[in-house]
Amino acid sequence: MIAIRREMLLSALRGQPLLVTVMLCAIPYLGLVGYSAASSTPPPLIAALFAVCAGVLPVVGLTVALARVIRDHTRFRIMALLQSYASLILVFAALYTLAHVGPGAPAIRGFLPLHGAETSPVVALHRIMGDSLYLSVITITTVGYGDFTPVTPLAKLLSALEGLAGIAFMGLALGYYFSVCTHCASAEEEGSP
Repeated sequence: MIAIRREMLLSALRGQPLLVTVMLCAIPYLGLVGYSAASSTPPPLIAALFAVCAGVLPVVGLTVALARVIRDHTRFRIMALLQSYASLILVFAALYTLAHVGPGAPAIRGFLPLHGAETSPVVALHRIMGDSLYLSVITITTVGYGDFTPVTPLAKLLSALEGLAGIAFMGLALGYYFSVCTHCASAEEEGSP
């Protein structure tokens, strides 16, 4: 039974990595909505569990999915690469949100505080998640406007890792593209008289 579920998850990751990532990132987000509605912050153990759901599991899944895509040198799978890129953005956005609303000092300067703002904590959480998505996009593309600044060591580490992941992903996508082109060109040369 476990093997069947594992194969179903791997099949979903190969076909729709973005959908799987959205579902995994929705778990901590819904949990945070519950904690925000109760006007409390999640305990460290729950925040760590949320981080595993929103960060570790999708990244492991994306690694598996990308490894299977890259092994096939006969076709360039642009949709799988775009879904993986969007999944990385979503993973880091969820981690930024968790870092900011978790126990301790706010992690990112410029984000709305979860508690003590003029809005309800649930509305503040929605704005924080929107700002986290924006921060994730400008960080992974290495634009970095500076309107949001990581303050804590964890937030700085996340932004550095995301910048490196963005550059590495572009290198990986370009290398994969040229590998497929080379494979196609060599197959045509072997087939021509």
